[in-house]
Amino acid sequence: MASTALRNGILGGAMALATIAGASAPALGAASDITVVRAGTVITVSGKEIPRGDIVIIDGVIDLIGTNLEFPKNATVIDARDRVVMPGMINAQTRFGMNNFRRSGNNSGETASKEIELSLFDFEPLVSEGFVTAAFVPTGNNMPGRASVYRLAGPDGPELLSESAYVPISMTNPGGDKGQLEAAIRQAEGEIAKAKKAKEEFDKKQAEEAKKKAEAEKNGEGKEGENGEKKKGDGDDKPAEFQPLEIPRDVQFFVDVLREEAEIPAVFELSSASDYIHLLDALDDNAEKFGTIYSFTTTNGDFT
Repeated sequence: MASTALRNGILGGAMALATIAGASAPALGAASDITVVRAGTVITVSGKEIPRGDIVIIDGVIDLIGTNLEFPKNATVIDARDRVVMPGMINAQTRFGMNNFRRSGNNSGETASKEIELSLFDFEPLVSEGFVTAAFVPTGNNMPGRASVYRLAGPDGPELLSESAYVPISMTNPGGDKGQLEAAIRQAEGEIAKAKKAKEEFDKKQAEEAKKKAEAEKNGEGKEGENGEKKKGDGDDKPAEFQPLEIPRDVQFFVDVLREEAEIPAVFELSSASDYIHLLDALDDNAEKFGTIYSFTTTNGDFT
């Protein structure tokens, strides 16, 4: 969170600030929409501080940052000399404002977006702290659901950017979390085994039917009729296509991970070094497939 002094000085908006300083503004067409923010201090993306800096925005895109910049008289000027202007922050994991009910077990098929109604949800407290984008995570234990990413403010108001950004997996309470994770992996392995068996049985059946057909043709069956005409249906049958088994929604993510086909990552929540040891034990030989993205929920000295 931003300090009180900085929080009160942040000018809302997602500004991807460049680090140009002291440059002169280029020639601008009359049709350009130009806005100039005159700040007490500008903090750029790289962390550089520019006292009494100016930001020139042309058609919604930051063009120049510096001091004593020249700009057309018809530009819209925002006086923020008493404020700090900086890039909007991103909250990578929050449950702020989410419902109080808590799930448990594997709910990785759910999404936080199902719990957020844009017209009713109040993003303002986060915006006032300087956050312009946030990943909301459903409340609950173990694997409560997928994080959904929102732009918190903009010309058209809040906007859902990604319904499924990542899957949070808790290991902060190994006594319960570890068993739930192991169960989810075993269930996914079971679904993969079932799918493999179904495909093998399908292929076997197709091979048997193809063999019967070949033998029938060899024996003169299914060939041309007495008048040289092809028998009805001969050559018209399309080969059957294998229909994969339907995988339960909450198991699909783990199946994708084990198959190395996951399009979104898992983020493991840890609160102590021992949580990490339990996590590796639960993942066993699948650790590399899940990757190494962690969220540290406490600052107890184990992680620095």
